[in-house]
Amino acid sequence: MIQKIINKYSELIKYGIFGVITVGINLFLYDIFLKLNIYYVISSIVSYLIASFISYYFNVYLVFSSDKLNFKEEIIRIFKYFSVRIGSMILDTLLLIVAVELLSMDEFYAKIIISILIILITFILNKKILKK
Repeated sequence: MIQKIINKYSELIKYGIFGVITVGINLFLYDIFLKLNIYYVISSIVSYLIASFISYYFNVYLVFSSDKLNFKEEIIRIFKYFSVRIGSMILDTLLLIVAVELLSMDEFYAKIIISILIILITFILNKKILKK
């Protein structure tokens, strides 16, 4: 019975595991940048971009077991993936600014909460883009 559940939800489980790793990388880098006194918005954007490249590898090769594509198809897939990531980065940044500037939340704790929301949104979008 447990094996059936694991098989049925293996993609979601793998996405969750690698999502946690990616978010951990994002938050780790963000924290380092904050400690280096880099403005929190810049810290967020740079850490998000680095984590996005790592996430692409995880999702294509380890989560969704994507098909091998020719060069043109791969470029299209990369463009679509990073279009979603850029969109989610913009949402992440805007929510972070609202949380910090308007709600007076701590920069790091706000980033944690927002990261959880972004994971849920990007799972749905990434699955449609990366799995043929």
